[in-house]
Amino acid sequence: MNPTETHQPEKNRERNCIFYAMNESLFGQSYSQLQNMELEMEIKLNIDFSHCYLILTGLPRRFYMERLGMRRSDLIEQVDQLQAEVARLADSLGFSSEMTVLNYDYSKRILLVVSPRGEVDIQSLAEHLGAFLETYYIRFGVHKGPPIGNITVFSHRIDSYEAYQRAFAQTQALYERAFFLREYKVFGAQQAQRDLVPTSMVEVERELAELSDRMFLRDVQGSEALLRTLLLEQLKHAQDKRLCAEVMVLLKKRMDDLCLILGLSGTLEIAEALDLDRFLFIEELYASVHILILRLLSECKLPPLHPDGLSIRTARFIRKQYYNPIDLTTIAGHLHVNPSYLSHLFKREMGIGLTQYITRIRIEQAQHLLKETDWKIARIAQHVGLNDPRYFNAVFKRHTGITPTEYRENER
Repeated sequence: MNPTETHQPEKNRERNCIFYAMNESLFGQSYSQLQNMELEMEIKLNIDFSHCYLILTGLPRRFYMERLGMRRSDLIEQVDQLQAEVARLADSLGFSSEMTVLNYDYSKRILLVVSPRGEVDIQSLAEHLGAFLETYYIRFGVHKGPPIGNITVFSHRIDSYEAYQRAFAQTQALYERAFFLREYKVFGAQQAQRDLVPTSMVEVERELAELSDRMFLRDVQGSEALLRTLLLEQLKHAQDKRLCAEVMVLLKKRMDDLCLILGLSGTLEIAEALDLDRFLFIEELYASVHILILRLLSECKLPPLHPDGLSIRTARFIRKQYYNPIDLTTIAGHLHVNPSYLSHLFKREMGIGLTQYITRIRIEQAQHLLKETDWKIARIAQHVGLNDPRYFNAVFKRHTGITPTEYRENER
């Protein structure tokens, strides 16, 4: 047997053990536990925890596979090539290093721990490794749309094992912020100190409500302007991906409701257009939602509405008074118009009967309460203006296909 063949399995075993030990060290193992693990697996991590840096690089897995068309063998080759390049640099620049592939979230991102024997320009090193990977991606993505910029994040100097774990959490957070920082391909921990524009959910929900109203009015220009403000100003400046994910959930709900009210198709299309995991940068998310809004509004055959028109004033009144016993006569009396005229106008301009609209708003509010509170079904029924629990259950199931109890269980 070739000596190389006997040596290779042992080398692969050692490498796999190092990958495993490093991942454990990053996700909660104490230093003594790590030392015991090294003894059990007969390995030694080449890390000086009193003087090291982290470099986190690579693309989310979806972009390797779906955008670049890379196979598993390509990913292995990429890791091997990067490891060889790091070894070459270590010899020339005077540092030791360990590398692992982070697969806990199927991301296939790469983490490098650099332990210099003297001083090292960590930013230049991070830039070099990011550019190295970029050249690898070019082989796959030349003819498949715009280039994908590699995201590389590096830490400040680490001086203890505890600081090493904190630095990893910080580089992860920075990596998420890269979604909002298209101009940064490589950036460091000091970027975390950058002043951010605070954005509260109250402000965001106000923008969402206005965007929903503008779409409801079939106001294309107003919808475009509000979408740009929400995504490319408020969320981009906040640089908080969790907040962005919450906003997409709320926006999906409003768009689904709008499709129901206006008789539009597109529930699956909405879910896909708002799926954060499909996008590398927030500008891509904005373009996707923008195209969706234009498509939905172009599909709507109803004429644009004036924001102070009778139908809009009627819809606003219903949204404010849905929990009270309201009907066509009540609303017409409040607005000082003929009930028959109001019913005909509302149906023609809104594409839905006034009574149906009242019920839909009540069910929408009931869904929110079922999801966000522990109120009993009877209390929710009373709160949304459908006082008889049995009637409420029947109406809810007719509109959603499931009972209120089933809806709550599905959403929890």
